[in-house]
Amino acid sequence: MTKHALFMTVAIVLSCVFFLPQMVSAENQEAKQLFSRSQFEFGDDRYQEALNFIDQAIKLDQVNLNYQHFRGTILARLKRYNEAIQVLRSVMAKDPVGQQAIIIELANVYAAMKDGANAEIHYIKAIQLFPNRPDLYLSRGLVYLSMNQYDRSEADFRHVAKADPKLAAFALYHLALVSYKKDDFGQAKERLEQAVALQPEKSLLQNCQQFLANIKAEEKMRKPFRFVTTVKLQYDDNVSNQPLESAAGLLPSGLPAQDQSDWSIGGSFLGVFNLVNTRKTQLGLSYNFLADYYEHLDENNLLAHAITLFYYRHAEPMYFRLSGGYNYYYADNEEKLALYNLNPGLTWAPNNYDRLDFLLNLQYRDMLDGTSDVNHYIGTLTYYHDFKIDKGETITFRAGLQVEYDDPLNDTAPDYNLYEFQTGATFPGLFGFVPDLGVKYELVRYDLFTAFDPTVERKDYRWELSIRVTKRITSNLQFMFLWTRTDSKSNIKTASNVDPYKFNRNVLTFLVSGAF
Repeated sequence: MTKHALFMTVAIVLSCVFFLPQMVSAENQEAKQLFSRSQFEFGDDRYQEALNFIDQAIKLDQVNLNYQHFRGTILARLKRYNEAIQVLRSVMAKDPVGQQAIIIELANVYAAMKDGANAEIHYIKAIQLFPNRPDLYLSRGLVYLSMNQYDRSEADFRHVAKADPKLAAFALYHLALVSYKKDDFGQAKERLEQAVALQPEKSLLQNCQQFLANIKAEEKMRKPFRFVTTVKLQYDDNVSNQPLESAAGLLPSGLPAQDQSDWSIGGSFLGVFNLVNTRKTQLGLSYNFLADYYEHLDENNLLAHAITLFYYRHAEPMYFRLSGGYNYYYADNEEKLALYNLNPGLTWAPNNYDRLDFLLNLQYRDMLDGTSDVNHYIGTLTYYHDFKIDKGETITFRAGLQVEYDDPLNDTAPDYNLYEFQTGATFPGLFGFVPDLGVKYELVRYDLFTAFDPTVERKDYRWELSIRVTKRITSNLQFMFLWTRTDSKSNIKTASNVDPYKFNRNVLTFLVSGAF
């Protein structure tokens, strides 16, 4: 969302161009040529090649401090920060007046290392030496921002916005970020609009526009009340024999699909009330109503009510969430299930491209239809990575593992374990359509159970392919199409060598959702 890396690169290049003293005529000409070649490679971001050439130059002219200075700069670009600091400090100690600009590079290195305290000290010294360099105030402002010292960062960004028209849009962008961090959305939007009015270069303009969109979306999420309504049309070519487990998204029951197809229509209503709703903390209550009605197989009809309490806490880079609730299900016009659940979760997002989600789902299922009550446990670990491509678009890759354990409280049903491996990706699409491709593989292992086979423990092997396409119709309405293909087989065979639990299933789902 920011352009820190680009700015740091420009700062380092400017330091090399304007503050390296001119070569004296007595320097070694071969070393000078190697130095020029090193600068050329550095300019093309080939830092290892640049280091090789500067090392050769230093061997021929070991007393030239400019070569050693440049070597420290290259080491910093290679992220060999400790070596860079050692080299730069050594050069500055030998010529504190002629090499005083090294203080800027040392500040940049400490900033890159996220050592805010040392970066601040060195930027203060650099500003004292070069008070007419607005870019140094900008760099120090970024350090203060990373240290959550918002008043200091705002003072530096304000100075830059007034002192240098070329950096004004960049400074306004970061002033907006300061306002956003302070939860002042109105001021953040005003500053972004001021930055856009200055017609900055394309990438900064895109960042400003995306930031504005994110703030407007977050403003909606910050409302004390939120409502989401969904209408669903679905075709299932092999409807499950277990309507509750299938429609409610519960877990494999052990019975095959019933080899019948049908259409269903349904929908849901979600209402969310936030008692506390800040960037760092959310505390609230939600109610969800769900309904599914089949055209012919009405024994699969489902009604459900769910009440959930939730608490979210954000302490970057960690996100903690905890929710718990009560769900009540009707299937085929009969009371079927009261479900109690507790869901702790943790997300680790070390940067803007990677995140790791860990979620536990602890359930107690009170089976109101007379079948065995169940304790059920789910653990999920999913990794996401964003690949940046042309025009600022992103491909999000995911991969994960889910483990489940189902423990019926009497012997009317078997215990089972489920192991699921899943991967997928979300792609940028044309004309606002966003496609997603997912693949899952599941292994379900049941305890020995005579209804399956008196001598062999049953195992199910399942592949699932899903294709999802979403399209935002308006700021509040979204359309989604989803196709899932499931292929399942088991290790159980009848006397005629037939797998009684083998099935294939295709489900087509059309959804329209509105959020208000």
